[in-house]
Formats: sequence, C-alpha cells, structure tokens
Amino acid sequence: MGDPVSPHRGMISNRSAATALSRRAILAGMLAPLAGGILPAHHAPAQSAPRRFVYDDLNRYIAAVRAINGGAAPAAVLQAYLDGASDGLKTWLTIYPATADELASELGLDPAYHASLASSPRRIAALEPEISRAYARLEAIVPGADLGDVYFLVGKGSAGGTARPQGTFVAVEMFGRTDQTLSPETGTRPASYGLNELVQVVVHEGVHNLQRHVQGEPNFISIYVNPERMTLLNFAVREGVADYVTHHLTGRWFEPRHAFAEPREAEIWTEFRPIMTETIMARPGWFTGRFADGRGWPIQVGYFVGFKMAEHIHRNAADGSAALFELMSPHTDAQFRAVADRYAQKFA
Repeated sequence: MGDPVSPHRGMISNRSAATALSRRAILAGMLAPLAGGILPAHHAPAQSAPRRFVYDDLNRYIAAVRAINGGAAPAAVLQAYLDGASDGLKTWLTIYPATADELASELGLDPAYHASLASSPRRIAALEPEISRAYARLEAIVPGADLGDVYFLVGKGSAGGTARPQGTFVAVEMFGRTDQTLSPETGTRPASYGLNELVQVVVHEGVHNLQRHVQGEPNFISIYVNPERMTLLNFAVREGVADYVTHHLTGRWFEPRHAFAEPREAEIWTEFRPIMTETIMARPGWFTGRFADGRGWPIQVGYFVGFKMAEHIHRNAADGSAALFELMSPHTDAQFRAVADRYAQKFA
C-alpha cells in the first residue's frame, strides 16, 4: 500500500481552456496511429483464459515518447497521455498521482531508458501464459473469485504495482532494465528491475486481490487505515503470504533477499519476535526505509519473515489446499498472532 496524495493534473500553461482542449484532441489523434502495431490495446491470452491484459496506457506512453523524440512538446504530449487514461491508469493516479510535468521530468532524467520501453509490450506478452496460469490457480483456491484484469502503464517511478478489486496495475518503467539499459555512470538503474520481477509482482498483487475476496474489503484494508494496526507482524503475514503463494505457484522470489535471509532464518526471527507488535514506522528497515543502525540487510526483510511463516504452515498442513485458503484469511490482530505462534513452534 502506498501513501496516497490528493490526485492532481498538470495544465498546459499560457493557453485558454478551449485552446488546451483543442491541442489535446490533436495530440490524442497524433498518438493513436503511432501506437498502432505495438500490441492490441487489450486482449485475452491465446490459450483462451478470460484474463485481459490491457496495454492501452503503455502503448500510448510509447507513442508519446516517440512524438517527443520527434520534436513535440513533452508537457503537452504527456498531458494527452494522462487525459486519455484507461480505467487502470485512472485508478493508479488516485494512489500515485502524477502530473505531465513530473512525467516529463522523469523522461528527461533518462530518455534513452524510456525510449527502450518500446520493446516492453512484446516482451511482456511472452510472459502472459505464465501469469494466466498462476492467476487461474489462484482463483481455483477460492471458487468464484475473479482477480480482474492486468493493466500495464507508465507512472513516475513511485511503485512497481498495486491491486484493487478491478484488477492489478503494473508500472512498466520499474521493470525495463536490461543489459542494454544499464547506466554507464553507475552500472545500474536503481529505480528499475528486469521482467523476471514483473511476473512476481503481478502474481503477488493477484494474491492480495484474492485476500480481498476472502476477507472483504473493509477487513482487508483495516490494517492500512489504522496506524496502530500497521505492525511488523500484521504486515509480515499480509505481505509474506503473498510472496509465499507467488513462489509456490511460479517458483519466483526476490533473490537478493532470500539469498541473504535463508541461512539466517533463526537469527532474523529471534530479532523480529520481541518487536513484532511495534509499528512499521517505529522500526524502519523491516518494511520501509533502512535500519537505523546502518546494517546492510536487503530491503524489506519483513517480507521474508512472513514468507517463512506461510511456508511453515503450508508445508506442515495435512491438507495443503485448505492451508492455502486459510492463509488468505488473517485480518484481525488475533489471527495474525496465531500465525506467528504456529511459526514459533518451528524453533521450540
């Protein structure tokens, strides 16, 4: 979950409202043919699953970058991109607001990288079967569940993905790194990952939507709207379950975190257990920011703690399918604590 800010839109300066609207209409018409031939705006995967993969916003952003590289005014073209937002991008902007000027600034920081995103629809499409299989298996855990569509868009680098009842939203600018896009100055682009992480994020967010379906929206969001309930334990279970189920279905996980933490599982639990009822804000490093003592642990080690809790419960269950359903359910402090108590038995 992010820290929402009131959404706002950038305006084209020094133009009347009528002129601005006319300009946007012209730009929208200019972007449409440029986007042609990238990928259909939205389509179901070839193997007939009802999942829709929606590329409208990503295609329009790619066309916008091409127009800008051809001499068009960045702020105007990117305002047209925002004004033509799909339902997915509209939802994204309520969570992670962005203006045309902010998008233009991001583009200006690394124009070659953003231009390279033109190859991403084709590369993502190759991953659709894997995502579809994982989503179908998720929905089978809770018959009647509908995880919605998957929307690909470009934001301002605020987050990689999120989920809402209508589907999953993925900010593709966070997943475009390749050997060809590495910065010659630093050898990396810190704000981006590769496509391997994109699959993991899409499925992880799908698990969150399944949790929503099981718990009901008020229960699901209850740990985010009450600061006192934003505890290390509650977040560990919520996020760790999503990471574990993603790994169970796809074999994927965040390799740097697990490579570090797997041989240190008992040590990490020994440190986590006494402080797990404190809030994530009071204990940076586990989920947000960096540890106050400057240790070089990977980011969000709290996800690993919750992953191991879910793994322990699932692997020791008499009925693995029932255990997966059960792991979707915790939303009260007592339920989160019960998960931790069962995990603690591993070290008794």
